[in-house]
Parts: sequence; structure tokens; C-alpha cells
Amino acid sequence: MTDDRLFLSWSIRREYEPREIEEAELFLLGIHNVFEPAGEEFGVVYLPEVEGPAESTNRIGPLILQCSRFRGNAFCKSIADETLVAPEMQTLILNNAFTGAEFGPIICKGQEASKRGWAELIISPRVSISPRTLIGVDPLELGPSGGTGLGANIGLNVLSEVAIIRETWDGSDFAVSEQTVGTHQGLLRPRRLLMVSKRVLQAMSPKMRRGLAFEIIRFR
Repeated sequence: MTDDRLFLSWSIRREYEPREIEEAELFLLGIHNVFEPAGEEFGVVYLPEVEGPAESTNRIGPLILQCSRFRGNAFCKSIADETLVAPEMQTLILNNAFTGAEFGPIICKGQEASKRGWAELIISPRVSISPRTLIGVDPLELGPSGGTGLGANIGLNVLSEVAIIRETWDGSDFAVSEQTVGTHQGLLRPRRLLMVSKRVLQAMSPKMRRGLAFEIIRFR
């Protein structure tokens, strides 16, 4: 018996009732403003024994990027998931005393005047993803396969709404998942899921939200 299914691509879009958005406390932040090259192409070194995300705790030395490639009005990221925050968004975070976010310096290659002031986004608070979150390679291949298979990596892709264990969230306006998703292949690295509070979402202008996606985080 052969399997004749043809599976080319997939995408998931979620829509919410106004009541759901009003009652939500935390949102998954998806950043579609993606650029390359990544830091490793400029000599940035990540600890070889760590199959984790491209974040400051795993990096040796400064973050070096080509600033002319930055996109967006609030956040952008490299193909290695090195996440950056724009000057306007930094001001918004500081003026509103949003918690959980810090800014790290970057070294710009080919710096443009309009790109000055961008910084690395560093998030310390961690939350735990609930086992109720559906993980898989794609909608036809569920389970933890496809990831690194190491440590807290739970698989390749998140297929359902993200659910977290409420007791692990300390109320910070910015947080990332304790677990990672994805795999280490070439410049690609596993990533943590980035989350923001409703306070952050409400404070952002429509212009700042361009190139971003927000999904409701469920609590378990």
C-alpha cells in the first residue's frame, strides 16, 4: 500500500472574537520583518557546544550585523533569529516602564544614518510551554521530531495556539519561552517564542505593528 498524498505547503491563520482579544493577557509576537545576512556571516561566534538560540548568553563577543538590512518600525530579526528593536520602540518601552526587556549594543556594518539607534532585544523572563501546545513538523506529521532533540527543544514547529503554564509567568510585559523550537542547520538556530503583554500591544501604533503578527496565548 502506498501513500499518494501530495503535500506542498501549509500555513495557519487565526482570527479572534473581540471578546477574546479583550480578555487576553499575553500575546505571541511573530516578527515577519526578516533580513540577512546573519551575524555569523560577519564573524559572530556562538558557543559550539550549545545547540541553543542565537542570543547574548550563547555568544562570544559583540553582535555584528549589516544595519542597512533592518526592516520595520518596531522589531526585526535575522534569519538566525537575532532580534532587534527600533529606537522608537525602545522609547515606547522606557516611557511606559514595560518590564522584561533590555537593550544590547550592536556593531553595524555599512551603517546608514536612518538605522542608527537600533539595539539587540534581550529578554530575561522565561515561561514554560504547556504540553497541550501542539508541536510537529507539519499538520500531517505531529510530535517532537524535526528539532535538535537536545535539552529543552520540543520540536520543529508550533502548530496550535501556544499554551503556557500560568504559574511560570511573573507578569512581565516581555517574556520568552523556556523551551525552544526549530533546529540548528547552517545559519538557522532553534528559537524561543517571544511574548508581549496586552499593555505593550495596546501602546503600539498601527505603524509600529507593520510586519508583526500577534496571537493569543492561552493559560493552562
